[in-house]
Amino acid sequence: MAVPFYLQYYVEFDRNTKYQWINFGLQISSLILHGIFFHWIPKYFRNKRTRKGLRFAPYFKFLKYWDTFNKVYSIRIPYITKIYFQPSLLIVLGGFVAINGVFSFIATSDLDYQPREYIIAKRLSRMAVSNLPLLYLLVIKNDLLTSISGLQHDRLVLFHKWISRVMFVMVVVHIGLSMKYWLNLGFDVMLVIPPQIFGYIAFASFFFLNFGSLKFIRRWAYDFFLIEHRVFSFIMLLLTFFHNMKGTKGAVILAVHQLVLDRILSRVLSFIHARTSPTRGKSSFEILDDETVLVTVPIKAYEFHERKWYNVFLPKLNTWKAGQHVYLTVGKVKFFQQHPFTIASLSDTKEMKFVIRVQKGFTKLLKKKILKLEQERDEKKEVEESTASLSDSSSVSSSSVPSSVQSSNTSNSIDVDTELMPGSKTPEKYFNDDEIIMKATFVGPVGARYQPLITFDTSVFFSTGSGASFTFPVCLDVLKTITKRNQIDDFIGRPMKSTIRIVWVIRQVENVHWYDFILDELLAYCKSGDLQFDIYVTQDEEANESIFKERISILNSSGSSNYNIEKSESEKVETNSITEKSTSILDCENVYFHRGRPNIAEIVSSETDKLTGNDPKSLALVSCGTEAFTHDIKTNAVKYKWVTEAPDIYCYTESFG
Repeated sequence: MAVPFYLQYYVEFDRNTKYQWINFGLQISSLILHGIFFHWIPKYFRNKRTRKGLRFAPYFKFLKYWDTFNKVYSIRIPYITKIYFQPSLLIVLGGFVAINGVFSFIATSDLDYQPREYIIAKRLSRMAVSNLPLLYLLVIKNDLLTSISGLQHDRLVLFHKWISRVMFVMVVVHIGLSMKYWLNLGFDVMLVIPPQIFGYIAFASFFFLNFGSLKFIRRWAYDFFLIEHRVFSFIMLLLTFFHNMKGTKGAVILAVHQLVLDRILSRVLSFIHARTSPTRGKSSFEILDDETVLVTVPIKAYEFHERKWYNVFLPKLNTWKAGQHVYLTVGKVKFFQQHPFTIASLSDTKEMKFVIRVQKGFTKLLKKKILKLEQERDEKKEVEESTASLSDSSSVSSSSVPSSVQSSNTSNSIDVDTELMPGSKTPEKYFNDDEIIMKATFVGPVGARYQPLITFDTSVFFSTGSGASFTFPVCLDVLKTITKRNQIDDFIGRPMKSTIRIVWVIRQVENVHWYDFILDELLAYCKSGDLQFDIYVTQDEEANESIFKERISILNSSGSSNYNIEKSESEKVETNSITEKSTSILDCENVYFHRGRPNIAEIVSSETDKLTGNDPKSLALVSCGTEAFTHDIKTNAVKYKWVTEAPDIYCYTESFG
């Protein structure tokens, strides 16, 4: 039935509004369904396993098929780069484009009071605006959406970028069709009226938002990217609202409010963390080597527990889950910049520790700032020492000076020394005068949406370099949880015996020193036989065995822990240079150094073979490292899923950060 001519404008407006919100609802529903099927149901089933093996095997078989389809593929562009992609993500993007495309044309054929291409142009604009709330929801700092969907922050940011680009194309088509309509009518004045001018400015801002976020621009000028994104985002939202207040009001207001509420909540929690900190946010900065910085942030923390299901959705206050990261800000380096770094310690230490690799931008400026403060500290010490020597030399003639003058001079010198003392206002039990102290704030913690690892028969943690900031605390947390539950004979939802293994790839032997603060605890589990630790040193690959042994001996003599070197006969390196603080594991054969890179396929194959059998077992592969390294792990995880009677293989990859 045709729509009466005098009602078509109102019918069109109602339809545009209806499909606008249906589109938004479908997008949110798809994220919720993803979380239910691929995060929450598997998490529930894993917690209901028996001591001998998994239950609900058919569901995990379904996940095996899904993971096979979700495999990461790579395409090498000669002399340029290597591109990784997942078919499932391409289908998600294709589904998003298809839904927006269908809603841009549906129920427009019976409206003929204007040319159909102009009616479609108006519908396109409403569909583009319907994506605004999701666009800003994907970049909120808190864990609401990651908790619901089970997706990691890097995946949400990827969706944010591609949705933005699809929206840009929709807006371009909208502008082109609209200009064609008014120009064909000869009604050029409609192109320069204020609402249209507002639309042009909003479009220009959206253009700069899309192309100003390209990777080479972010790497070249991150400060520019941040400022540009905030300024143009504000302009785009405001003038989109003015361009069509009646049609865009709901979506724009929702997008703005959810983002503003997230930023306000993040700032409030950041302020609370700083005020409740034992040092009021003052943190320690230490250069470990030419490429690495250690940051220590004391915090009033309590041990992390997920006592209630709703705690998963709520922001964390004075605690964090193993493997989570924060957005760190150091005002003396870059006041407005927030950079993600993984917390390399557990909450029961009451310290957030970050092992930061020095690359470009913020990390490079941070190292320069620390070096500058170290130089100033050394200069102050020289002044203090020279002042002290002068006072000692003048003490011989002090008897001729009145006592009142002596006391006055003494008090003055004490005041000067107190002012010159670095970190004098910081509690002595947290820092000493040799450490570099700066104020640091953070937003978070967030992330780490992995399955309960205590439920797996075997867990293997892979990492390269500073990727250990994720794997080490997660592994230590699993080991501590297992120990606690063993003490009370609690085996509900977990196997009788779990196998835990760490595979760590570093460039040089000396890189072991980066994680001295957590290695001692891990090595205690190696001594007890609960953990196998394999360390692969890549830059010593060409060195012969004697040179490699010599480097390990130097590491031992530097005061770190003592390790085994794996040889054909598993020969141990003997050394007597053991300090009181080091943990000797010379009698333990669960820690090995290897030269070269690990054979990922061989490691996954050996762990899979151990669990292959009639009883359904489970294997977790947890990794954090370079893109090529984690891609190799994902590929082999999918490959060995199809071995006869193979265990359920769960693969979780955390991006650097």
